[in-house]
Amino acid sequence: MNTTAVSRTEFDVCLVAVTNAITLAELTTRVGSEPSDGSHSIGDPHVLKSKGAWQSTVWQVCSDLPRTASLGEHFDAIARKVSSSRLRAPGVLPNETRVYFSIGVFSDAQIPVADLSRSVLGQCEEYQASIEVRFYSPEME
Repeated sequence: MNTTAVSRTEFDVCLVAVTNAITLAELTTRVGSEPSDGSHSIGDPHVLKSKGAWQSTVWQVCSDLPRTASLGEHFDAIARKVSSSRLRAPGVLPNETRVYFSIGVFSDAQIPVADLSRSVLGQCEEYQASIEVRFYSPEME
């Protein structure tokens, strides 16, 4: 009897905006959506006291779906929380704001796969966002 475990890959997805120009409160007001945990304002004390204060404002909205959901489902969940047209409306984001989707890939597969479908890439284009992918093995959790 073969008792080999089946490999699985799971995802954690957030839409992130990083700026040095305004505070988290102002960015939240402009975007019109409450940020998720992990967001912080420029000048706030860093969680690691030795690092001093945060050097930039980070506003992020994360999918609230379980990690087992597909990438497409995670992107759709974020789209329900934050409108791309609202985020990209003139005057909402300071010009130097970096916008990206952060994709955490959690996998015990020998070669993990994150399928960036046309739909997912289309949503990135709608938000004018780049993609940042980080892979995590079970030992790293």
